[in-house]
Order: sequence, then C-alpha cells, then structure tokens
Amino acid sequence: YKGEVVAGLDDPDDLVMYDGSLYVSAGTTPETSAIYKCTGTAVGSSCAPFAMGGDMLRPYGFAFAGDYLYVSSFRTDEILKFDAMTGDFVEIFAKGNATEEGLVNGPNDMAVSADGTMLYVTTQGSVAVDGEADFSFGLQSKVIAFDLTTGEGSTFIDDVAPIGPFISLLGIKIVDDALFVSDFAGGVRKFDMAGMLLATYATTFTEDSHWVGNLDLYMDMMYTVAFVNDEAAGFPGVVLKYDVSSGDSVDMLTDELFIGPTTDLVRPIGCLIV
Repeated sequence: YKGEVVAGLDDPDDLVMYDGSLYVSAGTTPETSAIYKCTGTAVGSSCAPFAMGGDMLRPYGFAFAGDYLYVSSFRTDEILKFDAMTGDFVEIFAKGNATEEGLVNGPNDMAVSADGTMLYVTTQGSVAVDGEADFSFGLQSKVIAFDLTTGEGSTFIDDVAPIGPFISLLGIKIVDDALFVSDFAGGVRKFDMAGMLLATYATTFTEDSHWVGNLDLYMDMMYTVAFVNDEAAGFPGVVLKYDVSSGDSVDMLTDELFIGPTTDLVRPIGCLIV
C-alpha cells in the first residue's frame, strides 16, 4: 500500500487516463457531481472539476472519444456530451424514458470501440425518479451500444444469465476484440464484439456477502476490485488478478486473490492500471 493519491472527493467512482492526465468521476449532488481532472498519479495529488453541469447527477462511467467526453449521469438516466478539451457541456447525447426501448436505464460504465465509432454502456436497469434510482420497474441490466456518428442506440447484450444472486452489469473494457464486463452481484463475463459469451470468471473470494466493482486489463492479466458487504468491518476491499491469456473460464478462485481483504480499500469501485 503506497497511500492516497487523492483525498476529499465525494464518492469517487470511475478512473480514466487521457492525454497523460488522470480523470475521476465523483459527486452525489448537483454541486459536487463532475468529472475531475487530477494533477498527477502520485500520492498527495489533487483534483479540480473539469466537466460538470448539463443535469449531471451521480456520474459513473465516462469515456473520451474524438473531440468529446461522454458521461453516464446515473441519477438522471442520461448520457451527457462535453468538449474533451475545455470540459464545456455540449448536449444530452441520450436519455432514458423508463422503458426497455429507452435504453438508458441506470447508465453505468462505458467503453469506446477501437475505431472510435461505437460507444458501449452498461446499465443497471434502474429508473431515475426525483434524483434517485428506482429498481421497481423491472427493467433489464444490459449492455447498450451507440453509433457515435449517427447517435442511434440499440441493445447489444441482454438476457444475461446470472452468476451471483442477481444481475447488475458494471465495469466494461474492450481489449483485443473482446469485451470484458464485471457484474456488481458477482462475476466477470467476456464477450466477443458480436455479443457472444466467451468466458466467465468467478469472483467469490469469501463466503460472506460481497460485491464487485470495475475492472482493468494489462498485458494478459485482468484485475477487478470487490469488497465484503460488512459495514461494521469497514467494507474491506480486495483486488483479484486473473491470467486471461488462455481464454478459459475461471469457475473457482485458486490464487487470484492479489490484495486484501484490507480496509486500505474501503468499498472499492473504480480500478485502473497506470
């Protein structure tokens, strides 16, 4: 453990490196909800708001594509578009309408295709009602896709079989023509770029209740964070590490526990290899 890179953010969520700088999504109110740009990745760095406004409330995933920054505004069911250089708000790129056809139901993480033309977004299946997530509508957690040229959206992956007690797709990364998706309720899934399931990776590091956060990949290794769902214990977190070079599923953890459980990680969600 090396220490805190940045302190004082309001519920930080996603982490992205872009053009040599670290960006973090954070905030639970209209006043604090923003994409923050940090001074560095060393312990003791600081961050300042870079992109905010445009009805942003509880930003989760975000991604840079071309001249623009796209942000999942979780508690408004919107994908917001900002200028990638200035952080100025451009437009509401997509907005849900509390139906499956509306697509943007609890938008979470996002990833851009290698050619920069497609935006893939995980959704929790919730509906934003008065600034809060309502799961009573019975909508699916899925992966949706948007053509960044036309703005047209569609369902890319749905009807996913659960690995954990329910389905809540969270992190998403594209590596070597494969799409890796973590599930808050448990497990990581690997799909090809046609949406076909290729492999699954277990995340059951404890018999106690636990949840899974985001993921990242480096070389042939995949890393994902998770935490024990125990407030009294301080929600101790872990980092799991997988060798994904074979393409085989991992049905039971053997030596994948890389860090923790430790309260140096408190309810970890974001994950980034720098």
